[in-house]
Amino acid sequence: MLKLSQWVIAYRKLILVIFLLTSLFSVLAIPLVKVNYDNSRYLPSNMETRKSLNKLHETFGVQGSAQVMIPNVSIPQALEWKEKLNQIEGIAQVIWLDDVADIRKPQYFISETALKSWYINQNALFQLNFTEDDYSLKTEKAIKEIQMLDSENVRLRGPAIDALSTRSVASSELKHIMAWIIPILLLILILSSKSWIEPLLFMITIGVSVAINMGTNIFLPEISYLTQTIAGILQLAIAMDYSIFLMHRYREERNTGKEAVESMKKAMLGTFASITGSSMTTMASFLVLMFMRYRIGLDMGLVLVKGIALSLIAVVFLLPALIIFLDPLINRSSHPSFFPRLAGLFNGIIKLKIIVPVIFLLIIIPSYLAQNSNHFLYGEAAASADDGTVTGRDSYAMESVFGRYNPLVLMVPSGQQGKETQLSEELQAMDTILSVQALSTLVDPAISRNMLPLDLLRNFEHNGYSRLILYLDTPVESESVFLLIEEIKEITQSYYDDSYYMIGASSSIADIKKVVEYDFVVINLVSILAIGLILLLIFRSLIIPFLLIFVIEAAIWINMAIPYFTGTPLIFIGFMIVNTVQLGATIDYAILLTSRYTENRKRMDRTSSIKEALNSSGISIITSALIVAAAGICLALVSAISGVSSIGLLIGRGALISCLLVLLVLPQFLYWADPLISKKTKLKINHRKEV
Repeated sequence: MLKLSQWVIAYRKLILVIFLLTSLFSVLAIPLVKVNYDNSRYLPSNMETRKSLNKLHETFGVQGSAQVMIPNVSIPQALEWKEKLNQIEGIAQVIWLDDVADIRKPQYFISETALKSWYINQNALFQLNFTEDDYSLKTEKAIKEIQMLDSENVRLRGPAIDALSTRSVASSELKHIMAWIIPILLLILILSSKSWIEPLLFMITIGVSVAINMGTNIFLPEISYLTQTIAGILQLAIAMDYSIFLMHRYREERNTGKEAVESMKKAMLGTFASITGSSMTTMASFLVLMFMRYRIGLDMGLVLVKGIALSLIAVVFLLPALIIFLDPLINRSSHPSFFPRLAGLFNGIIKLKIIVPVIFLLIIIPSYLAQNSNHFLYGEAAASADDGTVTGRDSYAMESVFGRYNPLVLMVPSGQQGKETQLSEELQAMDTILSVQALSTLVDPAISRNMLPLDLLRNFEHNGYSRLILYLDTPVESESVFLLIEEIKEITQSYYDDSYYMIGASSSIADIKKVVEYDFVVINLVSILAIGLILLLIFRSLIIPFLLIFVIEAAIWINMAIPYFTGTPLIFIGFMIVNTVQLGATIDYAILLTSRYTENRKRMDRTSSIKEALNSSGISIITSALIVAAAGICLALVSAISGVSSIGLLIGRGALISCLLVLLVLPQFLYWADPLISKKTKLKINHRKEV
């Protein structure tokens, strides 16, 4: 490390030029990164849902779908709207009441079932099938043309609408969130620093690494919109620790009278273990995400690991160069810390060495049980745009008239018209199925299928399969819909045995649940073992890794127990991500405190070592926690995507809980475990006995 510090200082001008050029390239590359908005592409290939989707695409091609509601129209006016919709490029088919009933007859002669599905109280509901998939730009253009027909009255819902809404929100949201987060982070850094320049140096260093990380995503085939929205913000918040640790150590060395260059060498040597240890534990937790069977973990884990690695490189190479160049300006812009003096509080913490562990144990037992009993949401819709968006409001308005929108596709072998008709009728008779769209329901069975329009035939029968589209009057995710899915499977099997395919959001959730629950058990265990191994290498002690991981895991249990006690459902993919993020990111606080404790223990008794460790690292830990908490809470408050908002809230709250436990509970554990640490450590510490 000494040679590296000497090299960095010697070639600091070259380092600045390299980072400048790389940053410029990255900023230009960011708009060119390909972003994926289709979460179904991350499903494992061996899942029934994935197989069914592949079969659907192979048989009928990829078609997007949506529904349009036009209020206050008569039947003739609705027919005019249907014609307008049919003329829009990108729409393959428009289905309405006239396709299932003779609308030339008086309305009271039309079946109640047909009216309930397509025309209620002068509200007309049209089913659209697009020529391309839900995520296609051509489909997006068609949706925008529909909205332009009458933006005040047209209401839209469905997979294609959700895709457009998510893309629109996600593409603009990152800038919006950053506009909130950056000023808040700067304020926190100003309050905790002792120079007006220091916060700018921190933001430049980590900001450059974030820009490089986002720009180098251009070399990946694509990244998820969740990764695009979350990764840069998490990197900015989590990696700020490294800059703070180095600057605080540099100031300590400068205060002893050393010159800038010598102080930087000492600071780099003194913080190398804590910075590399912190970054390695964080990268280990993100690396584990890459082994999830639900491949969004690979997507997010890869980008986050790359981001933390780039942040470490920036702190080791760029920040020292900036500090030395600007050292005179840093000194001239010095100011007293605006952070409240907490020395008395830190000194008093050790006096709680009996009461705090008792209270802690009383809290974590129910927390552990509660976090295992949370109500989880597993579906893709759980991470989509929320009801505060235009899409959410449109969906609510349409649901109040026509009921919920939950389509389910059945693909059955074609050429058995009698079976298909009987199956359609049996399904249509179920109370929780609003309608069944199939050739057998849209066309008189007496009409030969050879006489049907080619477009209609191609949409429902092709390559040896017939397609039935069921519209369920159920939530996408609930126990009732899971029971309904099982009932539909039993009915379909009675006609076709196992030679059918089922595709739908509800039917896929059970598969997703199995995959992610298994993934969680594996990644949680592996991340704990990986971080434990890193801590073992850093501290050369068996007891220290156990204490540090136990404290942070307890913070995670408390964080995840809060939704149980408040009755708030948790998005499971967010639950998984936050578990790894909180463990990997906030273990840094415990590493810093314990590193200072072990250093002090070479020359002090255990009580003095803990007090000094708290005094020297407490402000850094609080600052780091406030930064992560601010970033997370901003995500929660600003994001219109419920999945992003949920993850942000969990991360922000988790950082504060971890900080509290590290400052209150970990010192007590270090105090009581000191004799055991003294015996089992391999650090060759000359432990002084208590005075």
